[in-house]
Amino acid sequence: MTHADYQQWLDLDLDGGTLPPAERRALVEHLAVCAACQSERRALERLRETLERSRMPVRSDFANQVMAALPQSGWESRPARAWVAPAALAAGLLAAAALLLGGGRVAASGAVLGTAAALADVFVSALVVGAGLAGASWRGLGMAIEELFAGSPGTLLVFAGGVLFLHLLFLLLLRRRPGRARARRLS
Repeated sequence: MTHADYQQWLDLDLDGGTLPPAERRALVEHLAVCAACQSERRALERLRETLERSRMPVRSDFANQVMAALPQSGWESRPARAWVAPAALAAGLLAAAALLLGGGRVAASGAVLGTAAALADVFVSALVVGAGLAGASWRGLGMAIEELFAGSPGTLLVFAGGVLFLHLLFLLLLRRRPGRARARRLS
C-alpha cells in the first residue's frame, strides 16, 4: 500500500463509512504508526466540523424565486405581434402544399403518396447537395487561405492589419449614436 492510498481511505472513511471493513482495519493500523496521516485526519475532521457549523439553511421556495427573477429569453420574450409574419408564412406554405397535393378535389391515394414521396426526394436531394457544396466551399476556402499565407510573413501581417482595421471600423460604427445620425439627416 502507498501513502496516497491511505490518504484516499481517510477521505472515504470520513465521508460516511463507505470504506470496506478490511480496508478500515488496515487504515486504523496505519494511523497508529503514521504521524502524517494522523495530522491529515485531524485536519479533515476540523474541516468537516467547520463546514457543518457554517451550513446555511435554504428556504424551500428558493429555487422557484430564483427562476421567477430570471428574465425571459428567446421566444418567450417576443410580443404577440412578432408571431404574425411566421404564422402567415406557415399558413401560406400549408395552402401551397394543399394545392400541390390536390386539396381542392379528392385525389387518388396513390397520387397523393407519389407527390409526397417526390417532395421528400427533392428535400433530401437539396440537403445532400447543400452539404456537399458547403464541405467543398470550406475545403476550398482553407486551401486558399493556406496558399495566401504560405508565401511570406508580410502577407500575414498585411492580412492581420486589414482584419484589425475592419474590427475598429465596425466598433466605430457600433458606437455611433442614433440621435446624432437622425439629427444629421434632418439638417
